[in-house]
Amino acid sequence: MRIVNLKEFLTMPDGTIFCKFEPSVFDSMCIKIESISPVDFYYCSLIGEIAGSRYSALEEPEYPSFSFDLNVVRRDGCFDENQLFAVYEDSDIENLISTLQRSLTRKPAV
Repeated sequence: MRIVNLKEFLTMPDGTIFCKFEPSVFDSMCIKIESISPVDFYYCSLIGEIAGSRYSALEEPEYPSFSFDLNVVRRDGCFDENQLFAVYEDSDIENLISTLQRSLTRKPAV
């Protein structure tokens, strides 16, 4: 993982996995969709958003199972030229994929 500023981040390819970063604080993991100006970009959250109109389900006394949507595109729109980004490198992404695959079978890391 490496830390980059906004100017460098916007030159990175679409599909870059990142978190907004402040010293010692990482925001949600996202995927860059497209740079759209010298200070703005589109992204999707890899945490996901609730699919459809199921937000009302979160107000029920017993939470039902619901799907989440990883394809909701958002515009950053913060225009903060001082924003930093933690950018995941290939080895970080491979480690994440491996960890997620283990979780499907509930096997701990070795």
